[in-house]
Amino acid sequence: MRSQHKPSANEAPSEAKVDRVVCESGADLKLAAPRLVGFRCVNDYALRNISDSLFLAPYGRVRQLESTSTGTRVFISYAPRYRSLPLIRIATVPTDEKGARRRELSRLIGAFAPSHLSVVEMAVDFPLGTVDSKFVRRHVKFAKSQMRRNSRYPHAVWLGAPRSARFLRCYPKAVIDRFRLEVQFNRSFLQQHQVVRLGDFKRLADVFGKNVGFFEVNWSELRRYAQRHLRHPGEMIRMARERQNNLVEMLKILRSVIPNANRFLLPMPNCVVKHFFYIFQAKDGHQEVVSRTAAQVAECGGIEGVETVLRYNTAWYYPIGVLLCSSWIKTTSDKIYFSFRRVKALVDDWLAQGSPWKRGDHAEEGEVPPKGKPLNGK
Repeated sequence: MRSQHKPSANEAPSEAKVDRVVCESGADLKLAAPRLVGFRCVNDYALRNISDSLFLAPYGRVRQLESTSTGTRVFISYAPRYRSLPLIRIATVPTDEKGARRRELSRLIGAFAPSHLSVVEMAVDFPLGTVDSKFVRRHVKFAKSQMRRNSRYPHAVWLGAPRSARFLRCYPKAVIDRFRLEVQFNRSFLQQHQVVRLGDFKRLADVFGKNVGFFEVNWSELRRYAQRHLRHPGEMIRMARERQNNLVEMLKILRSVIPNANRFLLPMPNCVVKHFFYIFQAKDGHQEVVSRTAAQVAECGGIEGVETVLRYNTAWYYPIGVLLCSSWIKTTSDKIYFSFRRVKALVDDWLAQGSPWKRGDHAEEGEVPPKGKPLNGK
């Protein structure tokens, strides 16, 4: 697979989305349950050995709820078996196609207030045939995490450990015919990056891009360095070539003889693209939402350059957020399609903040911009 691949026009776009969210709360379940409007109880069961002295699970019972409109499932673990545990543990599992919905997630977390985040998962789905487990082993680097083998899931790739600060799972999702890259951020990582409430989730887009990367080895530079600085360059190149199908294992070999082996990695463009979204009002009073890729931002000289152009051409403008999308959202007509629901969530969050704005050159003296308008599907 190469980054030049573009799907047909009827191929669904892929983008980053929030998947499973787990939070812990000290609220009373009997008081919180009536607030969960739109959810029905599917099951309420006791876990194994509830009366034994040696517990296999930290909680004694689990109640499963399901949304009547979106299909989101909620697993509420209660009856803790240890004094140090919170009274309730809530795991929200959205549908695979849409991911978590902001309003629904906000309503769920609010029902169990006060609460704190324990796990947040972000997922990027790629069309089958463009990314698979072989491609991931050959090109993906996840911070400093090591690759783990799992005999139970031969087509999956794990980097890191489930109980570590961050954990990457890559596997085919047959239900939606996609290959999924799923990053699990645990409590310590969330606290380190100050992700403590729902409004902080927008920071995870930058965190995701900094931790997950697609790379190729610059073999010409590596060979040139080996010939100049190593006693047996041919042997080292041979050992690296034998492990080129596993980037993590190959980096182990390089690091044993070369300091800072990451310098020989070239980022693969267009695997996951960051889009910066702005809302603005033109001279005629028309409001629009535009996006700029990270490459376009760099061409303009950074965020300041982008905002300089917007200030010159608008009455007012404001950055409303960032979305991560795969490069294959571009069709042959060179149009970019985003999920309307996700862009609308950015606009709704901007409206909830009171419609902040930055003055443009076409704003009249003393002018106050009109109240922001909700995004509609027309």
